[in-house]
Amino acid sequence: KKANMEARDHFCGNTAMHMAVIHGRKDMYDLLAREWNNLQNRNAPPQQSDLSMLRNTKGESCLTLAASVGSQEIFQHIIETNRQTLWKYGPVTCTLYDLEELDPLDP
Repeated sequence: KKANMEARDHFCGNTAMHMAVIHGRKDMYDLLAREWNNLQNRNAPPQQSDLSMLRNTKGESCLTLAASVGSQEIFQHIIETNRQTLWKYGPVTCTLYDLEELDPLDP
């Protein structure tokens, strides 16, 4: 039986992915993201679209937690991991960076 990837600690409600962010473990963050995607591809309907979007008791996703703890390296890694290339034309690339977590449109 596999472990519950959405399991949370009793202190701050952090998932394993939150803990990877806190400890600056890009390799573990990538492993958890990859395993989550594999799990979602096998199961229907998906439980949650992205494990990194789950929030702890402070309301922090993995990206906002990285900003909160001041880890520029893991913050940049999460941003780059979640980017989408919209188009390329020669040396020019248009890339979408989803910053909704950092600057929500809610008033």
